[in-house]
Amino acid sequence: MLASTYQYKLIPDRQQIKAIDYALSVCLSIWNYTLERGKNWLTSSKLPFNICSSKEEYIIPYGVPYPNCHKQSQRLTKTNKIINTGSAQVLKQVLRVSNEVFFDMQFRKLYLPRSKHKYRMRSYKNPQILEKYVEVNQIKLPQLEWVKLRRSINIQDGFELIQACILRGASGYLVMFSMQLKVNIPDVPFHWHPLEIGLRLDKLCAICDGELVDGLQFLNQPHRKIEWLQLRLKNKQKESNNRYKLNQKIARLCRRISDTRRDWYFKLVSYFVDQAQSAFIENIDFQSWGRRILSKDCLEDSFKRTITILKLRVWKRDVFIPKVYKNFTSHIHINYGFHTGKNTFDVRKHNCPGY
Repeated sequence: MLASTYQYKLIPDRQQIKAIDYALSVCLSIWNYTLERGKNWLTSSKLPFNICSSKEEYIIPYGVPYPNCHKQSQRLTKTNKIINTGSAQVLKQVLRVSNEVFFDMQFRKLYLPRSKHKYRMRSYKNPQILEKYVEVNQIKLPQLEWVKLRRSINIQDGFELIQACILRGASGYLVMFSMQLKVNIPDVPFHWHPLEIGLRLDKLCAICDGELVDGLQFLNQPHRKIEWLQLRLKNKQKESNNRYKLNQKIARLCRRISDTRRDWYFKLVSYFVDQAQSAFIENIDFQSWGRRILSKDCLEDSFKRTITILKLRVWKRDVFIPKVYKNFTSHIHINYGFHTGKNTFDVRKHNCPGY
C-alpha cells in the first residue's frame, strides 16, 4: 500500500470563507464540550465517597461508563441545535479524535488534552470525497459547493482519494488530499559506493568523503526579527485586534522560515543522493536531543525533518538506506567486530595496520 498527501492553495470567496470559519467554530465547541465532559467523568471517579468538597461537586452516579464517541454524538444531536447545522461526517471526526485522545491518556499514560480557543482550531476533515468532485482548478466540498484551488502539481493516475482536510494557515486556506494506491513495492537492495552521513552540532552534517556542510546561517536574521516581534507582543492587550494582527504577522514569518528551511533541505538531500547508491544514517533519538542543554540548536536545525526528507528522496531514486548503531562507530574493528578501545575525535574509523 502506497499512501501520499498533496497540498494545494484554496481561493475561496467571502461567503465560503465565512462558511469555513463557521465550521471551525462548530468543531471548536464540540471539542471543548466533549473534553469538559470527559474531565468531569475522570474527576468524579477520583473523589472520595465519604468527603464533600467545599468548592464544587460532580453529580455523576457511580458506575456510569465513560461517555464515548457514540453516546456523545447522540446527546449532542438531541440537545444542541447548532450541531445540526454542520456536516455530520466532519463532526464525527472531531468526536473520534477526542475519544482517541482520552484512550491514549489511559493506556499510553499521556497527559490530559487541552481546551482550545478560537485561533487554535485550524483544520477539519471531510472523509467522504469522490473523485468526480475534484477537477483541474476547483473542488466541490460539503456546504461550500465549488471552491477554486491553485493546482501546483497533478495527481498521478491510479491513486484513490480517501479524504480532504481543510486547513486555515497563516498564508491562507489550504486543502490536503490523502490518497492511496494498492501496490506492493519491493525493498531496494544494497548498491555499491555507500555514503555515510553524520549529523553534528558545530556543522549541520558531515559526509564520509570529507565534506562538511555549514548550518542554516541565512535564517539568523528572520529569527532575530521574530524575537523582536515577540517582545512587542507581550505589551499588547489580550484579545485585542492589535495583538491578533501581530500574531498573524509572526505566524506568516514562521511559515516563511519553515518553507525556506524545507526547500533548502530538499536541495541538500538531492545533492547527497546524486553522489551515492547507498546511504547510511545513525539511529539517533532526536526527541531526547530536544530536551538537553543544546535543545535550541537541535530544534532549529530540525534533524528529524532532514532524515524524513532523506528517506523520501532515497526511496524515489532506488537508493539503499539502512540505519546503523550510533555508539562506538570508531571503536569497532571493521573486519572482526571486536572493541579496540577509545579513540580521539579526529579518528572516526578504526584501521588495523596489520591488514
